[in-house]
Amino acid sequence: MTSTFGTTKIDKIQLSYPKTLIPEEIRGNIDAKVNKYFPDKISFNKAGNIFYRITLTKLVINKRKGTAHNLQMPSQELLLQAFEDITINNRILQENVKDTVIHLAKDIILDKPVNNYIMMLGNLSYSRLSPEIIESDGFQYSLYLTPNHAIDSSGKNIKSSILIYNKPEEFYRKYGTYICKLLEPLSPTDVEKVGSAYNPSNNTLDLSKINLMRIEIEIKSTKKLQPIINLLTNEESTLTASVLIKSLKEKLLYTAVEKIFTQKLKESVFSAEQTFETATQGINDVRKLACDILSKSDIYFYSAIADELGLESEFSEYARIIRKIIPDSDLYTELYHKLFLNSDSREYPVFTELFESGCNSYSFDYLKDFILAYEVPIWDDS
Repeated sequence: MTSTFGTTKIDKIQLSYPKTLIPEEIRGNIDAKVNKYFPDKISFNKAGNIFYRITLTKLVINKRKGTAHNLQMPSQELLLQAFEDITINNRILQENVKDTVIHLAKDIILDKPVNNYIMMLGNLSYSRLSPEIIESDGFQYSLYLTPNHAIDSSGKNIKSSILIYNKPEEFYRKYGTYICKLLEPLSPTDVEKVGSAYNPSNNTLDLSKINLMRIEIEIKSTKKLQPIINLLTNEESTLTASVLIKSLKEKLLYTAVEKIFTQKLKESVFSAEQTFETATQGINDVRKLACDILSKSDIYFYSAIADELGLESEFSEYARIIRKIIPDSDLYTELYHKLFLNSDSREYPVFTELFESGCNSYSFDYLKDFILAYEVPIWDDS
């Protein structure tokens, strides 16, 4: 029994195989088997290939009805059984079925409303990501973190590579209820986390009673999937069904995706690792003042101000410094502990020797000081 919360799941994948490789009769058999295990799958033909987009967390087992339960990852044994059946235990087919897209997901139970964390993360500065907060229903927010200048194969901008949102609200919009029928009973650790939200008599979870944040990472293309491939095999350069099946037999797959998810989050969303003093060491007092103001404010608001003043390059210099500084935020500290330190304690120490600056909403006083900092000659070292 694996943990439902705080454990990385493989949410969605996209499988494909060459249409000319398999006779029509066998293709029909494959389609029927995919539909058996993943009835909500999306299938289509493109460039001579047959594609299936499936949600692994909605694997149907034991003839259960409905797929509204994607909070839990099926065991590696169950997933292995499904993959072997779908590929009709044919080695040639398994070697030619490719996985070209993976969505990794993690659900975190938080102390405060999910919106608080989304707004906090949306106001931070990132080196390779552009944050965009999307409002829905007038009170719920999602955060899209898109790679800077990222273009897909069709020439369109990639919508997002990391998505953070309120899972209970997304579940309610999709199914019209907060009552989630789970795939299997919760572990004792998870039961302790959710308390009265869990009903063991019918194995359901009332999502309205917990602050549940979902973080999803989309990984597309063989190049971006290579780190996962490298953890699973040293013999292949493509993520095939054969590689997935072998890794499931050896119980390597879930450990590998956990490592990749953690690595990608630390490299992108949680990459800050310096104090205010160390990050601003060696710069003059005027620059340090500007960094101090920006670190306590909505940096994207001031970005617009800097653009209007024709000070984009100066602002970029400050933004690079701000991105290195760990935010002085209880919300940030809690997230970091639960994501990377496996801590579910209600007491999250804010290490004051590490956190020297915060990220709060801008104010009129900050705006005046910010403009004043630019009016002082930038080369003044006093």
